[in-house]
Amino acid sequence: MVRSFMELYEAKKIKGTDQSITLAMEDIVDNAAAYLKKELPDPEEDLAIKLWKEKKGIKPKTKGSVTRPDEVAARTLRNWVRLYKKGGKTALVDKCANQGNRNSYFTAEEMKLLAEVVRDEYLTLQRKPVSAVVLDVKRVFRREKISAVKLQARQNCGSRGAKPCAFSSSASTNSACWSPDTANRKP
Repeated sequence: MVRSFMELYEAKKIKGTDQSITLAMEDIVDNAAAYLKKELPDPEEDLAIKLWKEKKGIKPKTKGSVTRPDEVAARTLRNWVRLYKKGGKTALVDKCANQGNRNSYFTAEEMKLLAEVVRDEYLTLQRKPVSAVVLDVKRVFRREKISAVKLQARQNCGSRGAKPCAFSSSASTNSACWSPDTANRKP
């Protein structure tokens, strides 16, 4: 879309105003679709054409249509153009992948153990109930002698700077702490 807008702008077919962009949005989208159709690589189609030219395969069908980009607001397009001029294509990558808390509450070893139990007990045709799987996870963690799985509680355990809850019955006495021992207990 940005490249399409810039080509039309440089050819003086549109101005940089919101009104001009809105009126020309259909042309911008059409040019963007043509650009995507021309520029996007398709290794399977290239291989099919190569085999056809070597008389080793059938003639491939003409390239299908590329999904037509959606129309966007003029202000959004102007913002994309500004970002593109400032930082190139990489500046247009959204930041959604960087949002949220990506820290795990378990260590890699604990996650592996948890995934194994869930895969073996829950992700089967003879699926156990979630409550039974939780009990199996507790049992496996105890058997592996993981006595202090450091679970970071979503709320602090008491005061600021308190240690994370431990995987033990003593930690279950604090109602603000979550541990596998307290997960199924009713209040």
